[in-house]
Formats: sequence, structure tokens, C-alpha cells
Amino acid sequence: MDTTRLMLGLLWLSMGCREPEYVTYPSKEAQPPQAAVSPLVALTPTEYNQTVRDIFGLSRQNTSWWWRFPEETGVQGFEGFAAGQDPSAYSIEQLQQAAEHFATHTLSAPELMACDDFSTRGRAGQRDCGWTTLQQMAPMVWRRPLSTDETTRLQALYTDRVAADSPEQALQTTVAFLLQSPQFVYRLTPSIQQES
Repeated sequence: MDTTRLMLGLLWLSMGCREPEYVTYPSKEAQPPQAAVSPLVALTPTEYNQTVRDIFGLSRQNTSWWWRFPEETGVQGFEGFAAGQDPSAYSIEQLQQAAEHFATHTLSAPELMACDDFSTRGRAGQRDCGWTTLQQMAPMVWRRPLSTDETTRLQALYTDRVAADSPEQALQTTVAFLLQSPQFVYRLTPSIQQES
């Protein structure tokens, strides 16, 4: 027997090498692994304010309009993690108040309004201008196009509010609804099934 081969064989045994393990593949009937469910992550107070600033065209220099939300618990000093976002009755109330506050800026945001003469229009003209404004604004607020069902429900809410209040108040109430809805407050990623 060749001494080189013997030495290599002994070396191989001394190193604890074994026969290679063969990879087994699952049968065709096996199901693919399921993706982990992503936790809902809300906009941080800073992200909420900056997003509202961009939507309404508010001043970047003068931040007197900035809403003072309660601070997040955070994770190791960082905000924006689901584990550090504990919704409380107080924080939910603050979201509602912030949405109602910012909704009052709608009529004074010319880039949002579908018409520049809202206040001089009659009731029907204000109603129509308000609805067109909402149709343009909602995809911006929700960061995606609305489905047909969502558009129908939004229009029903607006129509109901116009019947009960002035068109101006109905517009502000509906904008406040958009700004406190989960589609705005949370960073939602639609599933593949929803897209198809």
C-alpha cells in the first residue's frame, strides 16, 4: 500500500471527517414555508408630522403647527419599532385630535383644493369641489390608490357628512377620518393576494 495514501487516510480519520451527508429534498406534496407575519408599525410622531407637512404644504422653517404627540417607548433608544409602540387611550386620543387639527388646514392648502373659489361657491358647488378634493387627496394620504370599495365608502361618509353639516365641515371631518385611519397611521404593505 502506498504510504502517502495511508497517511492521508489516517489524517482524514484523525480529523473526524465523515462521509458527506446527502441533502434530502422535500417531496412534491410538501408545502413551501410560510412567510412570517410582519407586525403593524405606526408612523413615529416625527414621521406623522413630516408626512402631514408634506401633504398640506406646511412650513419647514416655522414648526409652530407641529403636533406634540406622547413619546414612544422605543427599543434601545430608537423609535419606529412595533415592540416600542404601545397604543394607549391617551395616544389614540392624541391621534384623533391631531387629525382634527390638521384637517382644518385643508381649505388653506391651495395645492390640495380642487377649486380656488370654494368659499364663493354655492352649497352644491362646495360639495362637488370637496368630493373632487378628497378624490385627489386620499391616495396621497394613504400612500396608494384606493380600491373601488374604499372610494365608495369614502364617498358615502362624505355624502352623509354633507347632509348633516356644511360642505366645509364635511370636508374637514372626512379629511380627519383619512388622517386617523389605519391606512395612514400605519405603514401597511398589501399582500400579494390583495394585489392580484
